Amino acid sequence: MVNMLEYKQQWRGGLLIKVNPRYTSQTCFECKHIAKENRQTQSKFECVKCGYKANADINAARNILSAGHAV
Repeated sequence: MVNMLEYKQQWRGGLLIKVNPRYTSQTCFECKHIAKENRQTQSKFECVKCGYKANADINAARNILSAGHAV
């Protein structure tokens, strides 16, 4: 799949940035606190430090997007 995305991005003049997904589902997007307890269920994320609540997949996606933009 990554090869396909790279090919498509090159074809369209885009850029694919690979981001390590490690801890993105346990990291709070708001305060960046990392804890296993932040991800309470498959879909529920609640930061034990700041109280930020979100869908766990949305929170992880925001962390991945932020990491990609930081590159």
